[in-house]
Amino acid sequence: MVKIRLQRFGAHKAPKYRIVAADSRSPRDGKFLEILGTYNPLTDPATVTLDAEKIQAWINKGAQPTVTVKNILIANKVITKYGMVTTVIKFEELIKSLILPLVAYPNDVEIIDKSADEDNLEYQVNVNPNDLGRVIGKGGTLARAIRTVLYAGASKEGKKIHLDIDSKKSN
Repeated sequence: MVKIRLQRFGAHKAPKYRIVAADSRSPRDGKFLEILGTYNPLTDPATVTLDAEKIQAWINKGAQPTVTVKNILIANKVITKYGMVTTVIKFEELIKSLILPLVAYPNDVEIIDKSADEDNLEYQVNVNPNDLGRVIGKGGTLARAIRTVLYAGASKEGKKIHLDIDSKKSN
């Protein structure tokens, strides 16, 4: 079994640690598979560098972080309290993936980011006038469903999101 754990290095009474992926049968400071980051507990606050993509890849392959490493990963928001890998949601890509399958004219879809700051996101989606009904749906059901998915993603990151759906203005 692969563990994500600390590997000690540094001088006597001056510990520094590498965060590594290693076989659980290997000794603490022995052979490892890959370096995933570093941890220096002597600085105030402790210095941590992490390669989140590599860590997520190892967790997806089944590697288990030790309790100490898990606490470091939670503190640095690489994983959640319950061990789930956190990902940064790219809202423009999410909006595209929700709207493009609905429209007949995908080249006419335009997503405009009108956000004033990072915590209050605002997007405007312009679609071909012939596609407006397809995106909004009967009684606004599709638009409401799209907004619900976006709200769920935004609330997970502690953000607010607003989505306007409009027809593209002809020139």
